[in-house]
Amino acid sequence: WEDLQNSVDLTTFSLVPESSIGSAAIVARQAGVASGLDLLPQILSEIEAHVELELCLHDGASFEKSQTLCKLSGKVRDLLSLER
Repeated sequence: WEDLQNSVDLTTFSLVPESSIGSAAIVARQAGVASGLDLLPQILSEIEAHVELELCLHDGASFEKSQTLCKLSGKVRDLLSLER
């Protein structure tokens, strides 16, 4: 959020066509316990992202290094703005 001026990712808005569709995954760099994943639907709604979310596990679940925690697909502009 800190990189977004007036809720717009200016770089993405300037360089990525509005019609671009893509996908992303959040993958663990190391083993751990999930925290905050259950907030993702609320975050997506709050910023009005046009993104589909597939949670692969929920808060409190243990995961291993390189395990996919969730998958996202939708408008590339929204995916890149979420990364901010």
